[in-house]
Amino acid sequence: MNSLTRLRSTTVLTVVASVVLAIGAAITLANYVVWATQSKRFNSTYESGQLSAELFRFEATLANRFLPGSQTTQDEIELRYQILLNRLTVIEGGETYQAYRQVPQGADEYADIKTAIHAVEARLPQLGDPAAAREVLDTLLPLNSRLLRLASSAQNVLTTRVSESQEVLGKVVFTISIIVAVLVLSGVALVITILRLKQRSDRDARYDSLTGVLNRNGFNIALAELPRGNGPCAIVLLDVDNFKAINDRYGHSAGDAFLVQITQRVSTLMQPSMVLARLGGDEFAIVFCDKTPCAVAEKLCQDVASLLRQPFDVGEAHFNASASMGVALETPGQHESPITLMKNADGALYAAKEAGRACYRFFDPVMREQMLRRHELRQGLFVAQERSEFHLRFQPIVELEDGGTRGFEVLLRWTHPTLGDVPPGEFIPVAESSAQIIAIGRWVIAQGLRVAATWPDDLFISINLSARQFTDVSLVDYVERTLAASNVRPQRVVFEITESVLVHNEAADIIARLRRLGVQVALDDFGTGYAALSYLRRFELDKIKIDKSFIQTHDNDPRNTLVVRAICDLAHQLDLEVIAEGVETTEHVAFVKSLNCRFAQGYLFGRPQPADQCLPSLRSARAIT
Repeated sequence: MNSLTRLRSTTVLTVVASVVLAIGAAITLANYVVWATQSKRFNSTYESGQLSAELFRFEATLANRFLPGSQTTQDEIELRYQILLNRLTVIEGGETYQAYRQVPQGADEYADIKTAIHAVEARLPQLGDPAAAREVLDTLLPLNSRLLRLASSAQNVLTTRVSESQEVLGKVVFTISIIVAVLVLSGVALVITILRLKQRSDRDARYDSLTGVLNRNGFNIALAELPRGNGPCAIVLLDVDNFKAINDRYGHSAGDAFLVQITQRVSTLMQPSMVLARLGGDEFAIVFCDKTPCAVAEKLCQDVASLLRQPFDVGEAHFNASASMGVALETPGQHESPITLMKNADGALYAAKEAGRACYRFFDPVMREQMLRRHELRQGLFVAQERSEFHLRFQPIVELEDGGTRGFEVLLRWTHPTLGDVPPGEFIPVAESSAQIIAIGRWVIAQGLRVAATWPDDLFISINLSARQFTDVSLVDYVERTLAASNVRPQRVVFEITESVLVHNEAADIIARLRRLGVQVALDDFGTGYAALSYLRRFELDKIKIDKSFIQTHDNDPRNTLVVRAICDLAHQLDLEVIAEGVETTEHVAFVKSLNCRFAQGYLFGRPQPADQCLPSLRSARAIT
């Protein structure tokens, strides 16, 4: 694009410069044409001849008066003299006089002739005397030859000037011809440049600059123009799993290179009838028409998953990848609109993500209802806080040694006016996808601390922070202000984060700033994400919470026991407190005690309860032996 822009700028400047030169040349040409035209009218020979003829007639009339039998009168002589004077006036008021002035000493010569003629006027009354007439004739007769020589010289000067002008005009015409040629060539170059820019613009409008495949706009155009003769159409939406984590961990340049490699791999699966596009970020789309779209789409999804499982090498980073895929099939004979197919594919993609990612799902009409429900939830979340539809529940966290409650975890609940109680696992992801979780999370912090202020000073409160909240640049400042306003000691506050938070570049800094306030940070659901035990060494943490899946399945899978034991041993070595989640039976208690877990949480000790039931539950806490 830069080369085309430079070519366009150069061409435009050339055209402008040529136009300026052409205007200058045209003005010069016009001036010379006007001058040459006027020069052609400088017929000094003719006007000088007229003056000479009138002078001769006056002389002849004067001489004829003294011939025998002449009838010439004084009046005729004076009339001829007046005609002669008039001819002088005509010459002085016209172009002939200007021509005389261009002859060397021409103005002086003409002045002498004029003076001699005007001198006759004083002697007109004496011209009846032959002697006086002879003297006048002797004065005037030499003027004829002088006048003719002056006219001839003037004409020669003008002829030379005209020749010079013609030469200049030839050069000007040649220059204008060159300029016109340059203008024509520049115009052609400009047209070509504009066409190339338009082609490039059209391409940029339809193709993704990073991967080279169609972008969203190009995909929509291709979707609308897709030939339906090959059978029903299918759309496959592909969303790379955990791409943001890869992008944050390895950098945007590595993320871009990763997307390029994905495009290259998926492109190898494309058949002539298939269209691949990058819709934006880490989302891709494939559309095709086939007589057996279901079978083709299923094989395509399987092949894509297989290709993505192969290791990626991006700079010094090496990792595997997976993708969630949603498939929408056109009903034979229905010819659904592209918008409908895209919505259906998006619903299927959401279902694949909900199923745990790294899988594909075909659209089912039930998903349409789910999409409508998600839309209703999204709209409801905008006003839920304003309408006081949120409320908090508190689940006790006990110390295993004596069974005493040492704190409570804050859990958010939502009662929708028409949908009723909406599970957190359903509305929290919706809130995170629309960034509403930041405002909701702040409300939870403020309300949770307000409740904690009513508890005994030795009870801690544990509040969840989502990955999206870690993108809030003012999170730490808000926590500091809210702590000060609530009068709750920072040491009584624990913020729980999940492993997905730790992939953010700013995570370590935010955690450190929170801990400098005096609060503690716990790693929640440990062992279920894509992190490693190394996170426990890399980040400043105070507690870890072992995910309930390890606790509740330890007797079914011996490997879980080994994993939990390794986690606990490492945590103790790092001086981290361990909280076991999902403890629901006495067998679970015995298991976590054997691992030297200090704290536990689960239905065995208490379900989430309203704030006003927290203190009574302390007095009736269930003894654990």
